[in-house]
Amino acid sequence: MEDSKKVLAHNAMVETYSFVNKTYWICVVGILALMGAIVVLTTNERDPLKLTGLHASGTGCLVFLIVLSISRSTTALKVVTIIGASFYAGLMVCLLF
Repeated sequence: MEDSKKVLAHNAMVETYSFVNKTYWICVVGILALMGAIVVLTTNERDPLKLTGLHASGTGCLVFLIVLSISRSTTALKVVTIIGASFYAGLMVCLLF
């Protein structure tokens, strides 16, 4: 009976780790896509205020990519960073477009 509980706990842990790992990579790709959109918008922008906002957004994307690369070590750090990066990406998409 205890062996089956250990197997179920291990399977749940492996599934959780797999889900967080997939979500992590989706988040990395999303931030990279947002960074690409910011670069494209920056090349066509002439208004200094909007250009400053685009540069700040690009800097934020770079910071989140650095934090995502650092947080790769543990699952708990990945989850916290994924939540923060997702919130930031959503905020930037709403503000930029």
